[in-house]
Amino acid sequence: MSEHRLPRRDSGIHRALGVLLELGDGATPEEWREAFDGGLTAHQFHQGVIEVLVRHRMARRDGGYGVTDIGRAMLGLPPLAVPVSCGELAQPRVAPSFRPLRRGNRGPSIIRAGAFDYRDTPSLMGGQRVPYRSDAAAPR
Repeated sequence: MSEHRLPRRDSGIHRALGVLLELGDGATPEEWREAFDGGLTAHQFHQGVIEVLVRHRMARRDGGYGVTDIGRAMLGLPPLAVPVSCGELAQPRVAPSFRPLRRGNRGPSIIRAGAFDYRDTPSLMGGQRVPYRSDAAAPR
C-alpha cells in the first residue's frame, strides 16, 4: 500500500491519534473531540479525523475507540505484546488399509434364475465325464 494517503506526522490527525492513545481504549467520540480541542465541530471531527483513522486501521471502533498496532507504529511506539496461540497442528488423515476382497467392499450380487445351471452339466476330463467340483477335477 502506498503511503501517500496516510495521515502525515505532526498533522492534526496525528495529534488526534496521540490524544486517543492518552485516553485509552473505550473513549467515546465526544470525549475524544473535547480532549483534542482542535476547534472542529462534531461532524467535522467525525468525517475528518475518526473516519480517516478507522479507514487506515489506525483506530478501531468496538463500543468505544482505541488505537491499533498500526496506529501505535505511526506514533513510533512498539505494538502491544499479544500472546499468539499457535494452536495444535492438524494430524494427517489416516484411512483404513485398502482391502478390495472384503465382502463389505462389494455390492450385493444379483443372482438370476438359472445362473448356476452350469454346475449340473458334467465336464470332460481325459475323455471322462467329471461332475462339477469333484475330487477328480482337483489339481494334484
